[in-house]
Amino acid sequence: MTSFILPAGGPPQAVLHHARTVARRLERGIVNLREHEGEQSVRPLVLTYINRMSDWLFVLSRWITAVLGEEEMLWLPLGKRGKEEGIANSILRQAEHDADLDHI
Repeated sequence: MTSFILPAGGPPQAVLHHARTVARRLERGIVNLREHEGEQSVRPLVLTYINRMSDWLFVLSRWITAVLGEEEMLWLPLGKRGKEEGIANSILRQAEHDADLDHI
């Protein structure tokens, strides 16, 4: 990976990105619990498992994007963004994904 990948894509990817953020939030909560209640309050393996699960959700989202033949949305610094990478194009792509759901 050479660029930060923005959490975007079709419905399957969106669900996985959301699940990943929930797992990361849980991970931060576990770290906070261990800091306030002591390291013995939660087994270290639990923290490792949650961390690996969030990584797996990210990789699974990337894999689904590749299998579906879609492009990942890469983050670009403001100085390197052209018109085609603007927010309007992102909104149009999301509208296309929403239209796909209407056919289900």
